[in-house]
Amino acid sequence: MPRIRKQELLKNNVIDLFNYEATKKAVLLHFQEYHQKRAMIDVIESSYSSSLSNDNMGIFSSKISDPTGQKGTKCIQYKEYIESFDATLRPLKLKLTSDEKIILEKSILTRHSDEDVASALSLDKSNLYPRKKSCFIKVALYYGIEVYK
Repeated sequence: MPRIRKQELLKNNVIDLFNYEATKKAVLLHFQEYHQKRAMIDVIESSYSSSLSNDNMGIFSSKISDPTGQKGTKCIQYKEYIESFDATLRPLKLKLTSDEKIILEKSILTRHSDEDVASALSLDKSNLYPRKKSCFIKVALYYGIEVYK
């Protein structure tokens, strides 16, 4: 039976090969569109919930344009993008330690503060930063957006 290798944090000598601040910026920029589309879904669904209901599908609309239909189409496109992006996250998560998965979720995907992330991991900031650096560099390597020194 094949052994499954336990994931580990990147060692400092590996982390030192990268420009961490530039790599972190590249990761956050890469996830920016994801955040924007996720936010737009929330805006569309909350502001047009009554017009997107099953009771009013715009069938009897006398308007030339159909803004409700356009918003619904955009919402579907955004949801497809989110689903596609989420699918790329699944294999990435297999490469991360359990702490790095929490950092990915809280620091990158939901943009919590370092204090929140440290609290979720029951760590102080000095122990959070090596894990955070390892996580950001692994994410950057996965998407091919790492920045070397």
